[in-house]
Amino acid sequence: MRSIKVAALGGLLAFVVAGCGGGSQEEGDSEAEAGGGEPQIQASASMSVIQDLAQEVGGERVEVSTIVPVGGSVETYQPSPADAQLISESEVVFMNGTGLDEWLDGLIESAGEGEQPVVELSEDLEALEYDDHGHDHGNEDEHEGEHGNEEEDAHEEEDEHGHEDDNDHANEEEHGHEDENGHEGEDEHGSEEEGAHDEHAHEEGNPHFWLDVAYAEQYVERIRDAYIEVDPEGAEEYEANAGEYLAELEELDGYIREQAEAIPEEDRKLITFHDAFPYFAEAYGFETVGVILQNPEAEPSSREVAEVVGTVEEEEVPAIFTEPQFQEGVAETIADETDIEVYEMYSDTLIEERSGDSYVSMMRTNIDRAVEGLG
Repeated sequence: MRSIKVAALGGLLAFVVAGCGGGSQEEGDSEAEAGGGEPQIQASASMSVIQDLAQEVGGERVEVSTIVPVGGSVETYQPSPADAQLISESEVVFMNGTGLDEWLDGLIESAGEGEQPVVELSEDLEALEYDDHGHDHGNEDEHEGEHGNEEEDAHEEEDEHGHEDDNDHANEEEHGHEDENGHEGEDEHGSEEEGAHDEHAHEEGNPHFWLDVAYAEQYVERIRDAYIEVDPEGAEEYEANAGEYLAELEELDGYIREQAEAIPEEDRKLITFHDAFPYFAEAYGFETVGVILQNPEAEPSSREVAEVVGTVEEEEVPAIFTEPQFQEGVAETIADETDIEVYEMYSDTLIEERSGDSYVSMMRTNIDRAVEGLG
């Protein structure tokens, strides 16, 4: 049910410049302060979606901070000494795993003495494999552990395709196009590092489990169990918080399924900015027919853009979906060329606006915009 990695942490004063607090961190939900008492536990999460889940379970007893700030890209994030300080002050650390936030391992290893639990929320879950369109999964019930077992050949073909894409990306960057449609606030990375990251992510499978609410429920249960182990005195509170939140997630799952049924089955076709939605698609009856950005660390090549344009025309989709951590230039170009609409959906990050300032709100917004764009 739960696995906890214990890693060496702490002793970071020599590593961290005094006073470099804030920086990239966003403070956790202030529920702990709203109750009038000080939180008993400090926790940190690799990204804002996990932060929100962990804060819901922790309630007033826990204060959770996120390492990747709201609106940032977890897949391209470059950690800083201030992040190490945040981790050293945490009594439990939550990460997604499956290659998404693997940079956290290096951050932890660079720390000093001491021991803290690091909870990899996706550990032992059966990941779907990537392919060039993101719809390599079948119609099996993913909650019975049957993910990703039928398309190994397609995955191998995608790896070959990915190497070709890397060359295209490199050529595009040599001509000075890397900032046109890339990531907002993204740091530059060497080509070897990009290739290694992309290859590793493909080896581990698609990490975006939480976009199926049933997997988010498993995350909540693992977070609850981790808190109880770290802070046994708060067990009753964590159990109660998790129970209430799980009931809310069950209601959310039902809402998404009901809304999805409003879209004719033949029209439930997704073209997304990056390959984050296969779990969402499989759980709620959609098919991902196209992905604009094959490698999150490089802009799409002209060939990839042309392929998406062809897919839009062939599949006759009325809309494509962007994400807030990416600039919309390429999507807008495709929309202008094919006369379709562009909608924003949320995957790896929360945003400040009410439409995506919590896990529940972002998932409701995702299905509502899918209905509006495809229905």
